[in-house]
Amino acid sequence: MNTETLFFSITSALPFPVVATTGDPGDPRILYANEAFESMTEYPLDELRGNNPNMLQGEMTNREVIDRLKNCLRERKPFEGCTYNYRKSGEAYRLKWCIVPFSAGGQDFYVAVQQELNAGNSKDDATLTDAYVVTLTHNLTAFFRNSLSIYQHLHSLLRTEDSDELPKEEIINMLLVRDSVTLAASNLTDYLLRPVAA
Repeated sequence: MNTETLFFSITSALPFPVVATTGDPGDPRILYANEAFESMTEYPLDELRGNNPNMLQGEMTNREVIDRLKNCLRERKPFEGCTYNYRKSGEAYRLKWCIVPFSAGGQDFYVAVQQELNAGNSKDDATLTDAYVVTLTHNLTAFFRNSLSIYQHLHSLLRTEDSDELPKEEIINMLLVRDSVTLAASNLTDYLLRPVAA
């Protein structure tokens, strides 16, 4: 299972925008975005993949917030912030988001969960945070990291086989891991979509 397939299994049913990028702090590139992110930005995944997320920035994007974001990425620290981005149509929209770095299988990634804000929200761009957005971002990255590590470990074991044919027990193990991750992803989705107390 590749990273995009795994991300799809975890985030496709979530109603909030999620995007994953490579872990290069100087030039992160989009690996995957769920349907909610595509809908918010008006960009299909094919046009997002391989691009730097700064493709969404524009005149109203708060440069101080972006500078703080870059510092967090360089230091591999979580980031929380709020600013304006731009849809494909050129329309500006206000969002808050949280980015969490993580590593799995010798690879570095960033995962961001975003939430579009109502136009009437008057809180300061640089200080607005949402504990729920932060918590679910950490939950998603922890689950993805663990799942990816399991798959990569299993594949590394399979690659050591001398024969081109996989042993029956290894195939069974792979199917069990796949089913376990799929079930866990479903459970995580149910948990994240639960009603939140006011």
